[in-house]
Amino acid sequence: MGSRPLAGGTSFSVYSRAARRVELLLFDHVDDARPAQVIGLDAPEHRTWHYWHAFVRDVRPGQLYAYRAHGD
Repeated sequence: MGSRPLAGGTSFSVYSRAARRVELLLFDHVDDARPAQVIGLDAPEHRTWHYWHAFVRDVRPGQLYAYRAHGD
């Protein structure tokens, strides 16, 4: 759960039982009102049971991120 730096990028994971769609938001600065990048996680590729996950190339330790979940 959370983020885990790996060779070539970072692995992200979050648990959501009710989400139908999840977005990974990447921010450049702590006080940014809007994300610099939004990565949509598609259920068939990025969900295992209730765990949403993605590997993002070239993301390094210290990256500011959040999740946006859509659903109940």
